[in-house]
Amino acid sequence: MKRSGFTLVEVLVVLALVGVMATCAIAPMVHITGNLRDAQSNWGDRSAVEDSFRLIFRDVRSVLIAPSQTYCIAKRRDLMGGKADDFLAVATGSMLKTSFIPGTVVYGLIREDSLGMKQRIPGLYRWIYKGKRPDDLDLKAGLDRDVADMVLPYVDSFRVEVYNGKEWLGDYSGSVPPGIKLIVVRKGETYEFVDWFPSI
Repeated sequence: MKRSGFTLVEVLVVLALVGVMATCAIAPMVHITGNLRDAQSNWGDRSAVEDSFRLIFRDVRSVLIAPSQTYCIAKRRDLMGGKADDFLAVATGSMLKTSFIPGTVVYGLIREDSLGMKQRIPGLYRWIYKGKRPDDLDLKAGLDRDVADMVLPYVDSFRVEVYNGKEWLGDYSGSVPPGIKLIVVRKGETYEFVDWFPSI
C-alpha cells in the first residue's frame, strides 16, 4: 500500500523539532543584539564627551594675541558632597566666523533647579560674551542661565585643572597654559582628557 502524505504524528514531530531549533537560535541572537545595543550606547556616550572636549580645546587654541591680557581663567568650585562645579573662561577668536567680534567663552555646569522655576536640562553649558575679556566677567556671581548653549547634557561633575609648567592648579588666571586637564562625570562614568598647547 502506497502512502500519499504525512501522518499527523510526523507533522507534529517536525514542528516540534523546528520549534526546538528556533528556540536554540533565538537565545544567542537576543544576547548578541543586547550586547551590540550596549556597545553602541557606550560608544555614543564616549563619542559625545570627546566631541565636547574637542569643542573646548578648539576654543582654547583659537586665542588672539593681545598684549598684557588674561587669556584663561579656571575657577575651582566644589559643591556639598564633593561634586566639582568648575568654570573655565577663555579669550578666543573662535566666534570670528559668525560675528567678527572676538570675546570670551565660558564653560560650566547648569544644575537642576530644585524649585522648578527655570526648566533647563542639567549639564555642561557654554556662554559666549562677545567683546569681553575673561577678567571682565564675575564668575563668582554665576552666569545667566538663559543665554547658555548646551554642550553636553546630564553632566554631574566638571573639573578643570591647569598645568602652569610646574604643577596642576584648580584656580588659574593668566596666559594660555601649557596644559589643561578636564574631568567630566556623566551617567556614573568618569571621562578625563588632557591637551597640551604651544607656548605663546
